[in-house]
Amino acid sequence: MLGWIAQGKTDAETGMVLGISPRTVAKHLEHIFDKLGVETRTAAVVRAVETARSDGHSHSASASSARAVAAVPESMPSLR
Repeated sequence: MLGWIAQGKTDAETGMVLGISPRTVAKHLEHIFDKLGVETRTAAVVRAVETARSDGHSHSASASSARAVAAVPESMPSLR
């Protein structure tokens, strides 16, 4: 899910791609934010990328999220 968020997708767009409602996307993001200890979409993506770089072999929730966004799009060079 963070991979889509990293690409700038809205909850509605992410929901369409995943076949779930925008509200379900928002609820999943709330849980991801809690697990990563962040409050915004941008902070979640940054934290996940940082985690992927520093601890790519962990099986924690944050590492799982990090793997989802390990390939940050070229259009977002500030996150690389």
